[in-house]
Amino acid sequence: VFFFIFLMGMVVLVMGITREKRPKKIESMETISIGDLTQRIEDLHLIHFRREDVDWELAAQNAVIRNGEEDASIQEIDITYITKGGTRVRLLAAKGRYSINKNVFSVEEGGGVNIKVGQGITIKSDNLVWSGDKKEIHSEGKIQVIGEKFILEGEDLVANVEDGAYEINKNIKATVWP
Repeated sequence: VFFFIFLMGMVVLVMGITREKRPKKIESMETISIGDLTQRIEDLHLIHFRREDVDWELAAQNAVIRNGEEDASIQEIDITYITKGGTRVRLLAAKGRYSINKNVFSVEEGGGVNIKVGQGITIKSDNLVWSGDKKEIHSEGKIQVIGEKFILEGEDLVANVEDGAYEINKNIKATVWP
């Protein structure tokens, strides 16, 4: 009997000592339900792979997927794509939509988009559609390409990010300084 009581006391003592060292319960994010809002993801970081290599990354402050929709509404977006040649292309916008099934990102008119292409070149647009699968960017409306010693303005951008081919199709105007 004494041995049994001693053994039980040791078990209680060991459990008390190790209690603080146990991993704490991991809290899972709860689904938020406000009206038709069904999912909200905070601090989103989506990585899309091409075989073993990172193809592109999307970081966003948050994403909201409403009931019955396949698109996510995302805020404070930063998409980074690294071409096979090593050029880093970043697409930055305050808000937009990401079609999960089509792998297409879009910013509607007035959304404001900056596309940062290597070596200090920034392309500014009010809207765009970016296809992650095709590596293409399409933007209707006004475009501004800003470099260290030039500004190129025009309308309707079509770009293949992988090839580095960026075309402005209408009303092109260039300002260059020494």
